[in-house]
Amino acid sequence: NQFDDNSEIAAKKYYENLLSNLNSIEIEKSVYKSLAIGDELFIKNVEKRLSEFKENDELKSTKMNKTRFPEQILKKIETEFKIDIKEIFANKKNNLYKKIAIYILKKETRMKNQEIADMFGLKSSSIPSIIKRFDKEKEGSTKIKNIFEQVMHNAPV
Repeated sequence: NQFDDNSEIAAKKYYENLLSNLNSIEIEKSVYKSLAIGDELFIKNVEKRLSEFKENDELKSTKMNKTRFPEQILKKIETEFKIDIKEIFANKKNNLYKKIAIYILKKETRMKNQEIADMFGLKSSSIPSIIKRFDKEKEGSTKIKNIFEQVMHNAPV
């Protein structure tokens, strides 16, 4: 890899390099149009918004402005709790590591429920209820909330 031998560091350096170059590169509006994928109405709305976009306007960022890889998230949980990654995937009742992993994967990546479910050998319909239950657990337990915040605060993802 041209940025670093460590894939996590390389991904971060690539992202930083990409962002620094975006400010110095003038991108044609036609490029933006070619990136719009959707039905005719959607593309017309994109074109309308682009026509309103002024040269000095800044594009709004979204919460997904960081590249987050599932492998990084799982590795972070493994490292943070000093566990083997198999513990995250263990089929035992009330597996906190699994719940944290599913929650973070859903909230911090663009993974679909089906992708997360496939990763953990679950039904895709179970992912929303796992997220909802974990939200309640997190709010109802200072210990779980602190554990979760520890992972998120220290996460390099």
